[in-house]
Amino acid sequence: MNTLLSHLQEFGLSQKAAVLYQELLTMGPASAHEAAREAKLNRSSAYMLLATLVEQGFVEKTQQNGILKYHAVSPEKLVERADKLAQDSARQENEMSLLLSELLSVSKKLKSQPHVLFYEGVGGIQTVSNDLLAYPPGTQVYTFLPISKTTFGSSFSFWDNQNLQRKYKTKIIFPYEKTVERALLNANDASRVRSVPADIYPFSSELRIYADKIVFISTSEEFGVIIQSQDIADVIESLFNLAWEEAGRLDANETKKVEGE
Repeated sequence: MNTLLSHLQEFGLSQKAAVLYQELLTMGPASAHEAAREAKLNRSSAYMLLATLVEQGFVEKTQQNGILKYHAVSPEKLVERADKLAQDSARQENEMSLLLSELLSVSKKLKSQPHVLFYEGVGGIQTVSNDLLAYPPGTQVYTFLPISKTTFGSSFSFWDNQNLQRKYKTKIIFPYEKTVERALLNANDASRVRSVPADIYPFSSELRIYADKIVFISTSEEFGVIIQSQDIADVIESLFNLAWEEAGRLDANETKKVEGE
C-alpha cells in the first residue's frame, strides 16, 4: 500500500474509497462510470463510495453539459480541513472538560441528597422491614417500638423477623401501659430496652435508625418508608439518644414506685 493511500485511510476512508479519491485526484473531473473504470470498481460500488466521499468532503460534484462529474478536493483543502478539525477537537475537548466538571458537581449534589423510598401494602412493609437484613451482625439499631410489636407472634413483629435480636446491637424504646402486663422482650446481651408511659408518650408505629437510614413502618395504615441520608440519620439518632436518657429516668421512677407499693 502506498503512503498516500495509507494517510487517506488514517483520515477514516476505506481502502476502496482511498483508491477512488486518488484516481480522481489524477484524473480531474470524471463521471462515475469513468472513475469506476480507473479505480477498477463496479459501477454500483463506485456510486456508493462517491456519495460517501462527497458527504465526507473529499469529493465535490458538478454538472457539465448535463453530465454529473466528480472531482477530488485539493490536498491543500484537506490540510485546511484537518487543521480545522484539530482546532474543533481541541475546543470540544475543552468544552467537555468544563462540562465534566459541572456534571461532577451536580453528581456530588445528588449524592448528598436524601433518597426516599415509599412502599405500600403488606408486601411493602415486609420489604422495608427486611432492609435491615442486608447489614452485618453487630450493626447498631435504634428503635421506637410500638407496644403492639413487643409481644411474640404479633403481626410484622420486629422480633419475629428472623430473630433480629440475635444479630444486632439494639436499643429499644417502647410505650408501657400500666393496665397491661409489661411485655417480655427477652432481649439478649446485645439488646437494651427502656419503656416510657404510653399515656404521656403514645406511639403506634415503628421507627428504626441504623447506618445511614431511617425506616418508618405503619402497620395500621400499611405502608413503610426508607430514607437514606447520613445527615438525617445522625439527627434522628441524636433525638433517640435524648429520648433514651429520658426513658431511663422515667423507667427508674416507675421501678421505684412499683417497689414502694
